[in-house]
Amino acid sequence: SSSSDEESDDDDTSSSVNLKPALKKGDRVVAAWWDLSRNEGVNSTDGKWFSGKVHAVKERDRYSGSRASKYGPIRIYDIHYDDGDELEGILDVFVCPEKDHELENNTNSRDWKGVRNVKDRASSDRYTKEIGWYVAIIDGEEKSFSTLYEAMKKSDEYTIKVKKGGVRKSDLNLPNEWKLPNKKKRGRPKKMNKEEDNPVKKKKKPDMKEIFDDTCSDSDDDMEDIRESSGADRVESLPVVGEPNYTGVYTSNKIGVYRSLFKDKNHVQKSAGRYMLKADAARARDECCRELVGFLRKGPNFNTVEEYKIARA
Repeated sequence: SSSSDEESDDDDTSSSVNLKPALKKGDRVVAAWWDLSRNEGVNSTDGKWFSGKVHAVKERDRYSGSRASKYGPIRIYDIHYDDGDELEGILDVFVCPEKDHELENNTNSRDWKGVRNVKDRASSDRYTKEIGWYVAIIDGEEKSFSTLYEAMKKSDEYTIKVKKGGVRKSDLNLPNEWKLPNKKKRGRPKKMNKEEDNPVKKKKKPDMKEIFDDTCSDSDDDMEDIRESSGADRVESLPVVGEPNYTGVYTSNKIGVYRSLFKDKNHVQKSAGRYMLKADAARARDECCRELVGFLRKGPNFNTVEEYKIARA
């Protein structure tokens, strides 16, 4: 069972344990409310419960049929409800911490993990007699807590510590309050399709007319950045030591990309595209000159296809 009773000696103050919640001003609670206009008595059993905040707290030895015991003093609360109503002098047995009220209403005590409710039926304190406190099993020992939320949280902490990476949400009382490590899903490796099995495909020879049409859409500003007459570009396009120096090939502003340029019959500079390999840029310049201009003003970069293949390798 998740609830049990204990025998007590209320006069034994030497074993005081303070197992009652010590709520303070500003704490969120759910408290009973009575309609005084209908002569409903405060602290009677027919109150309706509403959310609010603690406005003030007083401690007493005796109050409204309840007497202080070893579990702590009698606490009297003034409550300001969320709808604007206010009540004074509410006995602690009619005031519940908001989180505990939510847990009590949304969980079944039989499903609590490592936590149980304990009441002292013989106590003169109505709170410990009717509401009680909570006990959690931690490291093989019973630890007492004044609120259900605190008991559940401590129990979860111990469970996570013991099970380490093997803990599941179903092992916890408050699963949504913990960030658990993501477990890798087991399963068969994804099967590659035929295209993935053969990632190396024969590349289709680019159509030089398409390259020309695409690259001629460059803006005037972009073309200005790569003109041969630009001093900055002459510095940028200097060949790297050990690399061949091809006609009409320049290093683009994008690192590692080469631009292929040529001049048409009217001596207007045109772009033959951008390439990752310098040899490809040189080859594109040669092809554009042959197909679109009809002649090579400064001679070809490659006299044969074999020369191009060797340079590209």
